[in-house]
Amino acid sequence: MSQPESVRKLKFIEEDTQYFDFIESLENMAIPTKDFIYHFPLYAGQVNIARLITFYEIYKLVINISGSIADIGTWKGASLLTLAKLSSLLEPHSNTELYAYDWFKGTQTESDNKQNNEIIYQGSRTDLEELIALQGFTDRITVNEIDLSRDTSSYFECNNWLRFKLIFMDCGIKSVLEHSLPQFWGKLSNGGILILDHYNHPSSPYESDVVQSLIGDRTIHQLPFSRSPTGYVIK
Repeated sequence: MSQPESVRKLKFIEEDTQYFDFIESLENMAIPTKDFIYHFPLYAGQVNIARLITFYEIYKLVINISGSIADIGTWKGASLLTLAKLSSLLEPHSNTELYAYDWFKGTQTESDNKQNNEIIYQGSRTDLEELIALQGFTDRITVNEIDLSRDTSSYFECNNWLRFKLIFMDCGIKSVLEHSLPQFWGKLSNGGILILDHYNHPSSPYESDVVQSLIGDRTIHQLPFSRSPTGYVIK
């Protein structure tokens, strides 16, 4: 796996190096917090902005489809709140609700020498729900603290009525993909869209195979201006 990953990183190495050097420079500048919020395009990289536009462009494709929105692997909630705000802007009078799925324990990664494992992508449910409440989205977002590597079946047994028009899979863990993705796919409305954050990407060596075995000969689409998310498929 090391060779493909190293080759992949070379494609954007100059662009990414410049941006992360820029971030280090920002840390040494006395920039007011409000400036980061009110004037965020000054500081956000083009990859981040492209990601926001990607969600917008894909969301427009499902506005007229009945169903809710699933955010799988919510972490700190950036994608979840992006989708919630798009829902509020684009379809304020619809029945669309948003469902967040995370177990809020993070995931473990191994260093190159297979030692000193660390926990990454660990979000706080308390902080997330506070941000949801402060921005007035409590009535439209449900946060589910769940282990999707084993409890997806029982969840849908209790919520068998639930259907989705948009699913964002942002968890590249093999056990989660294998156990939960087929069941979420089964709950996706015809014409609905599954967005993939790690398809055809070495950050998740398993996602491409799991997805391909599930969707058959359907096309994996991409938006040409965006590298994240990496693809989407229409059911």
